[in-house]
Amino acid sequence: MKISPPAAAAITAALLHPLAAAAATTTKITATATTATTAKPSTGNVYILEPAADRSAVGPETLTPTAARLVLAHRAGVEEFHSADLWADGVLEAINAYGARTPSLLRPVPGQLRRRRRGLILFEDVGEVDNVETAIPRLQLATTTHFSLAEPAPGMSDSEGLWVDFVRQAADPENKLSADDDELVEMLKTFPPSVSSDLFFTIVESVSDLRTLLQEMQDDSITLYITPPASEYTNATTKASWGTYTLPATSVPANPLRKRAPILPSESPLRAEDSVSTSPLTPLQPRPPPAGLLPACFPSLSSCLSQTSNCTSHGSCTLKFTTSNTGSSGGSGGTPQECWACACTPTIHRDSDERVTTTYWGGPACQKRDVSVPFWMLAGLGTGLVFLVGFAVGEVWGMGKEELPGVIGAGVSGVVKR
Repeated sequence: MKISPPAAAAITAALLHPLAAAAATTTKITATATTATTAKPSTGNVYILEPAADRSAVGPETLTPTAARLVLAHRAGVEEFHSADLWADGVLEAINAYGARTPSLLRPVPGQLRRRRRGLILFEDVGEVDNVETAIPRLQLATTTHFSLAEPAPGMSDSEGLWVDFVRQAADPENKLSADDDELVEMLKTFPPSVSSDLFFTIVESVSDLRTLLQEMQDDSITLYITPPASEYTNATTKASWGTYTLPATSVPANPLRKRAPILPSESPLRAEDSVSTSPLTPLQPRPPPAGLLPACFPSLSSCLSQTSNCTSHGSCTLKFTTSNTGSSGGSGGTPQECWACACTPTIHRDSDERVTTTYWGGPACQKRDVSVPFWMLAGLGTGLVFLVGFAVGEVWGMGKEELPGVIGAGVSGVVKR
């Protein structure tokens, strides 16, 4: 397939541009496709590769495709397009365990700062090796987090469509994507991928290329989805879906219908429904602070997430301690009580002049800016100035109360009569 130079330039600009606000009008897409096997299908697997083990929350080992999609969208920074399923069963717990953390700064060269790059990689297990995890050493490290998708897991055709939609959602609205899905898929399959920006998406087609890419990006945050083998999805009888989400209207081609997999005669085509939003969506918009007084402890993870708006995106809910209720007889066989609270994480800002500022957060929902250090600096300086001025006034007052010596009066006496 040949891609015209203008289309290739638009695609490249959109892939490398940072996340931007989406348009007010969105298009609702139901990405449903057909997958099945003659035997029981293998499940999909997601691997989260971090340079260091920084995850304290423990999540479920198996997620539904919908919950897994929201985790992938959160790690891609496009979660505002997937908010319809945010309150589905198990989604908040999955995001809290596997979602993106506050970007950290790496120092690969003295005097040079850069953000940790984020990459979402799609790979299909075509049976090239007996075990992909064994063939790639980095997948076996202790810093790698893994979870599986509940069967039936979406296959390669469905997942290519999801990756294309991630690209459209993360693209800059000023660089409109005029390319269709097939052109974007060909761009995503280009190896090696362009990783000059903080966020990139790619589709890898061989184990050797995947091993090379992961080896070169050991200092970056990688999210890898390995789909079930395509050989197990012939003669489809079972439907697998990533769920329903929205797309920015500025990135939808002239034909809004999405082609996710070959449509069987017994199926109806995918539908695209238009919906109008009253206000434009803004990526990375901070969550509103919760109203009212909040307790210091929450009895469960779900209550902590819901009442603190996921710690207003400035931290994560963690288990502080567990206590046991003693029974009426004084025994220790009561029901254990958990204390969940927000663990705030600092926010790091970097301006165009490479100056780094760190904002610390406090409060039961991490909703308050921690100003304790500036307060004590101002209080100490003010107290010092008051003491200095008071000391100076006291010295001048004491000098004014002293009596003048008598010899001074001789010089100002009147004229003596002769």
